[in-house]
Amino acid sequence: MKEKVEFEEVTIRVPRAIMNLLRNSEEIIGRSPIEQLEYGVVADIEGCIGSEVLTPTPEQIIKKYKLGHVFKTILDC
Repeated sequence: MKEKVEFEEVTIRVPRAIMNLLRNSEEIIGRSPIEQLEYGVVADIEGCIGSEVLTPTPEQIIKKYKLGHVFKTILDC
C-alpha cells in the first residue's frame, strides 16, 4: 500500500497555451492538468537529486526530507 503524500496548495502562473495543451492531452495521458504539473515538478526534483552532483548526497536529501514515498507515489517508480 502506498503511503499518503501530504500536499500544500500554491498559486503558479502557467502560460495559457501550456494549460490548453495539458487540458487537450488529459485523455491521452490519463492525468488531469493539475496531476501533470504535480508529476512534472516531482520528476524534476527527483532528477535533480539523482544527478549526484549535490552535497549532501542524494540519499541524504531523500532521507532528510522524507521524499522516498513521494517519488514512489507520484511517479509510480
